[in-house]
Amino acid sequence: YGTVSVYATQREAFDQMYEDLLTNVTSLLVNYSRILEQRYSDSNSEQIEREFELGGSTYPLQRLATATDSRLQFDTVAEHTDETVRILVTVVDGAAETVLANATTINSILAVEPFGAIEASQLSLTIKKPFLASVIGKHGGRLVHSVSDPTGTTIRVAVPTNVSPRPLADSLQSRYDDIHLISQHRTERPRNVDVSAAVEMLTDRQREILSAAYHGGYY
Repeated sequence: YGTVSVYATQREAFDQMYEDLLTNVTSLLVNYSRILEQRYSDSNSEQIEREFELGGSTYPLQRLATATDSRLQFDTVAEHTDETVRILVTVVDGAAETVLANATTINSILAVEPFGAIEASQLSLTIKKPFLASVIGKHGGRLVHSVSDPTGTTIRVAVPTNVSPRPLADSLQSRYDDIHLISQHRTERPRNVDVSAAVEMLTDRQREILSAAYHGGYY
């Protein structure tokens, strides 16, 4: 665990702007620390990637894609709580405004908001647990890729070679009736983080938040 402590010399020094700043910065730090843990671990560098097809209506992103006639790509987990998980998704095909307007009509999706400018088509969704990524993580795996459209969902899961795949497979099959293994192969975990590519993915607002945190001495 990591702790970020912030102090002031006077009472009630932190208004809503500072609270929003700290919330965003800590969320990004937690997510980035997970990326570093996954990519710079010296042990267990080999992993097995398995690709599955999901049908039915159990997966909330599948239900949302069907309801809005869109194609949704899971990007990352931004934040965990005991009861919920906040994820970032990109509307690859379809209208982001339509997905934004209809997201909370889907059972288990509790909140939605644009992540950056709505024109970027990236949304933040707060989803009630258990969510696919948290289920996979509980069994030692990682959700690498997930794309949902009205016809179904394709997911790719990575599990270190020293972790038994059976508990995760049993858990997925118990939660999703219509699930099929498409392929599997052995890969190496990537060891280098492409910083320039990561910077290009940030919106202007995200760069502004990180810049303010850096110049404010938070790093």
